[in-house]
Amino acid sequence: MQKQATQFIALLESQQLLSPDVLDELRRQVADSRTRLTAELLAKLLVDNGHLTKFQATKLIAEIREPLEEPEEEEELGFAEESSLPTHDKSTGKGSSSDSPLAEMLFDEEEEPAELKVGELAEVTAEVVEVPPPAAAQALPTAELSDEALLPPVSRRLPPKKKANPYDSFRILGVGLILALFLIAGFFLVNFFWRGNADERLGRADDAYEQRSYETAATMYQEFTEIFPANDQASYAKVRAALAAIRKDVEGVPDPKLGLDTALEQLPPIASESALAEQQSDLAGALIALASKFNDRADAAETTAERKSLMAAMEQLLALINDPRYVGAQQRNQQAPTLNRMQEDRQRILRDIQRDEELAAALSQIDKKLTDRDTLAAYDIRKQLVNRYPLLEADSGLQERVRRATEVQRELVEAASLNVQLSDQPLSAPETRSFVLAHRTGKAATSLAGEVLFVKVKGAVYGLDGESGEVLWRQFVGRDFHSEPLRLGQGASSDVIICQAEKGRLARLAGKTGGTLWSADVGQPLRMPAVDDQDLLLATLDGTLASLDIGAGQTKWATKLPQSLPCAAGVPADKPHLYAVAEHSNLYVLARADGSCQEVVYLGHRPGAIVVPPILLLGQLFVFENINSSLAKIRVFSTTGKGLGLSETQIPITMQGNIVVSPQIDGRRLIVQSDLGQIEVLDVEPTAESRKVSSIAGIPNNLFEPKLSWLTTDSNRLWVSDSRFTRLDLQVASGKLSRVWIKNDGDRFTGPPQKHGETIVHSRRLRGNQGVRVSAVEAESGNPLWETDLGVPVTLLAAGDTGLDVVNTSAMLFSVDKTALRTEADADPGQGKPSLSFTDPVWLSDGRAVLWNQSRANQLAVYSPTGQKLHLLAAALGTASPSCAAVAVGDHLALGLDNGQLVMIDPSNGSLAATPYQPAIEPGRKVRWNTPAYLPQGQALIVASDLNKLVRLSIGPELRSLREVDLESPLVGPLLPLGEQVCGVESARVGDSLLIFDATTLAQVANLLLPGRLIAGPFPQTFGCILQTESQLLAFSSQGKRLWAVDFPNSQLVAAPQEMSGKLILATRGGNVWTLDADSGAVLGQTDVGQALSAAPLVLPAGLMLGSDEGAVLALPVPSGAAPDSKSGGGQ
Repeated sequence: MQKQATQFIALLESQQLLSPDVLDELRRQVADSRTRLTAELLAKLLVDNGHLTKFQATKLIAEIREPLEEPEEEEELGFAEESSLPTHDKSTGKGSSSDSPLAEMLFDEEEEPAELKVGELAEVTAEVVEVPPPAAAQALPTAELSDEALLPPVSRRLPPKKKANPYDSFRILGVGLILALFLIAGFFLVNFFWRGNADERLGRADDAYEQRSYETAATMYQEFTEIFPANDQASYAKVRAALAAIRKDVEGVPDPKLGLDTALEQLPPIASESALAEQQSDLAGALIALASKFNDRADAAETTAERKSLMAAMEQLLALINDPRYVGAQQRNQQAPTLNRMQEDRQRILRDIQRDEELAAALSQIDKKLTDRDTLAAYDIRKQLVNRYPLLEADSGLQERVRRATEVQRELVEAASLNVQLSDQPLSAPETRSFVLAHRTGKAATSLAGEVLFVKVKGAVYGLDGESGEVLWRQFVGRDFHSEPLRLGQGASSDVIICQAEKGRLARLAGKTGGTLWSADVGQPLRMPAVDDQDLLLATLDGTLASLDIGAGQTKWATKLPQSLPCAAGVPADKPHLYAVAEHSNLYVLARADGSCQEVVYLGHRPGAIVVPPILLLGQLFVFENINSSLAKIRVFSTTGKGLGLSETQIPITMQGNIVVSPQIDGRRLIVQSDLGQIEVLDVEPTAESRKVSSIAGIPNNLFEPKLSWLTTDSNRLWVSDSRFTRLDLQVASGKLSRVWIKNDGDRFTGPPQKHGETIVHSRRLRGNQGVRVSAVEAESGNPLWETDLGVPVTLLAAGDTGLDVVNTSAMLFSVDKTALRTEADADPGQGKPSLSFTDPVWLSDGRAVLWNQSRANQLAVYSPTGQKLHLLAAALGTASPSCAAVAVGDHLALGLDNGQLVMIDPSNGSLAATPYQPAIEPGRKVRWNTPAYLPQGQALIVASDLNKLVRLSIGPELRSLREVDLESPLVGPLLPLGEQVCGVESARVGDSLLIFDATTLAQVANLLLPGRLIAGPFPQTFGCILQTESQLLAFSSQGKRLWAVDFPNSQLVAAPQEMSGKLILATRGGNVWTLDADSGAVLGQTDVGQALSAAPLVLPAGLMLGSDEGAVLALPVPSGAAPDSKSGGGQ
């Protein structure tokens, strides 16, 4: 049978039905096969692999098996008996009858193909096709491919002789076979020319794609998939066809939506194609390019609706880009920069869409507000929108609304009737008589002879003799609102305007005497007034501007603005207009003659952004706007010759910090300083065509925290006062500010310096001191001529042998008699040096008082009623500092130090009177002590600290621990003896409690919850103790029983209440003096002295003496008459 297979292969070769490579492979496998191979088996295999049709195979088998011509005997190819063959069931496709055609028996489609494989070859044509290498072909099966398995057994039998068929001749059959072969060959030839070669077709499609002929390429790829559906490049062609269609619309059509529609149509069918993975980079580039096209189209769109539609469509495209089937992780990483830019552009466009929608809504709301003439609400809507979208500030629609709102604002300005109450009485008629304490040193300032200087120190205005620095008069005006005395002229005849801004009062005082020429009560709080020529310009907080005649205080005119005013109006000298900045948004230009509104300019500033008046210089109006806590800008508006027609003509000048004090004018220059130390010298060139204001010199900011500072200038010289006094010279040629000298480094200046000729007067607080020193210094060198200490707090009042002895915190002693003004101290052991702050006097048993210096840890001031009344000494504390107030132990002092020691000091010489007590502490630990409690009957001290220990110490040559107990929480405030007990206050999360301990065993015997947190006390009283919480004053007996409680303001008591004939006299730091019944706590009287108090009241038969934080002693009668809002409660 191998011979028959060989003949079959030869017949194939002779008819050129297979390519030579396939024929060679067939020969090799037939030769290597160990089983018999039949022609039928090979034919079936070739049909299954698409190399032959069933018709071709049938004809070839017929030729191989055609019997030889035998004249005598007819040989017949028979089959098995009919009974042994299976019948053919059409419904199942199984079996065949004996008379079925041979092709139907051999090539039943339901049979399993043979194991013989001749590679995946293209359908046989007249051309040679690719054949896989021999290694790809599998060996023929050895046991299953016998001809017996495929064909029924063949039997030979001699049929009965019959008459020969004339059509069985070879001529007829051969001619028919040849014609059939020609027809088959023609069919394949035509098919070949029509279909062409697969590689060539694919190559032509790729060339068209690379040349961006996407429409042609898409057609060619589609034809390839239809012609060669079984080709291994068919998946590639399908993907490429989709890509070409997408790129055609992406790159060739302006509307990106068409490209999106194409992508949505083409991509889903190819999502599962195997070739898509290798084309993802190309697809990613096309989709991202389409996304960028959406962004570009949206940028060019004229309407918000069109942009919104494009962005909505782009959402579908982003879904495709985010689908890993189309854009993989690798492509996403490679395209990350482009994707990021695309997303940023998209977010910008979406934000623009939202901005435009909000703009449209805001314009509608603003129109409604303007219809209602509610300009402030309209401004707020605009401001909120511009804060979110700063570029909208230049929007024409918003600018038009601003113009309309500005017109409405101008219409809302109206004349006002300001009810000013005039009198010739002082601003306040105090019930108290004051004794002013000042201390002057130095020499005369001859250049100021005949001058009267006006300075404000803390809450009082002083008139000083310019030549000597002596105090001529004092008038208390208050600290709540900032105000400075306004000088009305030069020389001895100059008067001054003073203002109690928080009370809405102002007065004109005679310069020499301080007498009141007239006073006016406006009835509402004022901003700092401004003076020019004979006009006094007032600005109230509610937005009223008024002009008063300086001579008599009469009102000339008053104008009500629709907004409040954050500062005084800018009043340029000898100009017909004044400039008032509103609390926010607008600047108003008013006629100086009658207050009529001439112009309104929209600034758009936020509330509180402008705190100094505008300044007009050479036709340029300067507005100083603080943008935030660390940045300010100087806005420059050009004006016409009459000061109208304001227009912002140049970019604002920025400064680090805030501008909180008025800049100074020096000729054609404006010097501006910020609270972070930056200085800018601005030069005005009115003839310049564009930028008329420029910075010609400056100093960068040099402070990390805001600090109030002032400057004065004259002839290119600047004097700056902040934490030191500095002179700077302006070098115009080099554009620099050069520093000449520095004085008073470390001090804190408290007001603007005043330049009088070549003398400068400034005020400052020395470092470590509580008073203010006013100095007249030489402008050229900064050296002092005279110095006067004012406003030094009084810390001790005592009845002396010749009058009232007063000690202030600078360790100056004054013996006060009936003289109202003291210009020099009786004793000054501190010699006016820095770091002097003596407070909290402790009275010893021998009548002396000891004051501790809070600025210098080891320094004491000892007051004695006789002899040398005041002297200073140093205590032997080493490097340690006191961490609590001292307590008197006979003639000695006991106090705790931060190094953990508790010491006993002899105030006669400052030495240690006993060996200190030292608890065990960790190295470097700082200990906070409570003021100890002294038990004279037991000669013991009860001490406590933040070590959470309560200790009883014996007093002797050594402070020795007798007993100690643990505390749950540290105590606050001092310890205080209560008979045989000791009390202290414990602060816990739930509140403060008064704890009472047995003085001997230290066992806790009571825990009384207080109504609020402790702010002062406990203070010793004859009946027990008094302490002050945030809302009440409470009294306890010596047994720890609560006696009474009274509602009390949250202002700390200055010192322990003073007892007087069953009454308690209390003074608070805020300036209130109370009289209470000692038994019930009922309020018997109360008065407000109007200024802060700093010393314990001294009770005298004629009344009370109070020490003021303003450096004065106040005398007043004991308050009587219950306060209207006071409440008292009985004991509990």
